[in-house]
Amino acid sequence: MSDMSQPREALPMSMRYALQSVDAVPSTLTLRRFDANNGASWTPDGANEIRIPIQADGFLDVNKHYLYFTITNSDDAATALQYNIGCIIEQLRIESQGVELERIDRYNLLNAHVPYWNGSLNKAITMNSVLSGGGEPTGDAKIFTVTGPSIANATSRNLTLALNLSGFLSHHHNKALPQGIAQFEIIIRLQDANTALKGNGTTPKYTITNPRFYCPVYTIDDAGIMNQYRQMVGARGVNWTGDTYKTYINSLTDTTGTQVLQINDRSSSLLSLISFIRKSDLIGAKNNNGLACATLHGVDKYHYQIGGVNYPQSGIDVAVATDGQNLGRVFNEGLKAFASDGYPYGESLISLDRLKQNSAAGAADGADASMACVAVDLKRFDDNRLSLVGLNTARNSVPNTLELTTNATNLEGASDVTTYAKCEAEYFMAPDGRLSVAM
Repeated sequence: MSDMSQPREALPMSMRYALQSVDAVPSTLTLRRFDANNGASWTPDGANEIRIPIQADGFLDVNKHYLYFTITNSDDAATALQYNIGCIIEQLRIESQGVELERIDRYNLLNAHVPYWNGSLNKAITMNSVLSGGGEPTGDAKIFTVTGPSIANATSRNLTLALNLSGFLSHHHNKALPQGIAQFEIIIRLQDANTALKGNGTTPKYTITNPRFYCPVYTIDDAGIMNQYRQMVGARGVNWTGDTYKTYINSLTDTTGTQVLQINDRSSSLLSLISFIRKSDLIGAKNNNGLACATLHGVDKYHYQIGGVNYPQSGIDVAVATDGQNLGRVFNEGLKAFASDGYPYGESLISLDRLKQNSAAGAADGADASMACVAVDLKRFDDNRLSLVGLNTARNSVPNTLELTTNATNLEGASDVTTYAKCEAEYFMAPDGRLSVAM
């Protein structure tokens, strides 16, 4: 039998003086700007899809990209974004030569919650205040919120945003998009004004101009290394992975008993499932924060079922009490499901108040926003060096489901349930430059 154990004694890296640093290959770095090509202005009730074509001669360092927008308030009174400029993105798509490489529906809902579940206070303040034009945090620590940027009537603001939820544009393994890549497009579908904005005007309206995508592009100056690269691409192509989200939408009735919602996901590596339950009459209603009204009220217990197996096995008791005593497991499962790597205790802004808040109470006030979810972590290993660490559901013969035990009295009407299936996507560039994806 072979000995697979590691050496029991070794010098620490700080004492290995014989190790030599490796010089970076000679290269040239340029910050490139890519402009939309399908118009000059966009509105949610008119031309509502912004298309930004991307093509460069070098390698795209997409992990350092950001979007730039000019947003103009066309209402008769001041307004504000619900959270940041990401509130305007109802759908994000990446396409190449007719092939859809990625699509995230209800991008803004997920974008509003991720900073709370997987972020730090200082980062949230900085990102919102500096990059998104929002105000300083309001409320005390237990109900921390950041306000979206205010925009006076007939005035404009320039705002930026990184599309960090995209697996294609923010890679799990920090890979640059390879040289020779075929042209692809970033497509952004705008959200209706009632959902994206809040204010006291007669009819919320906004216009987007000057959408731009900024991304570092570098070229390798060493001809020998580039020849090796071209030979590799010409022989077998190039592949890389990223984590993305697929969106599934269900309805929850205001009944008492068990409700089973289908999540017809088929993935080779399903990492987590995250579901937001929002009262239907609060979504898209003027002056309501429809992106931050996710509540646990009316849910007594939940579990997901994948391939006929329950996750978690025994289910999660919810039953929101005044003191929130039943929400510890809900919180733990949410932390794990949102985590990029590891188990980030201390790196979450979710509080007990956020979890036990009734969505109706916080619908019009960001300080009382409810940011709750039901979720489950499905990763086998927390190691970003590995691929295919999630569950393989591609060949399951039975549908995946979310089973909820509900209480009609606390539900207070029908609810919308949005589930995000976080999964690994494997992208492939063929020798001819064509792009494809497998999930």
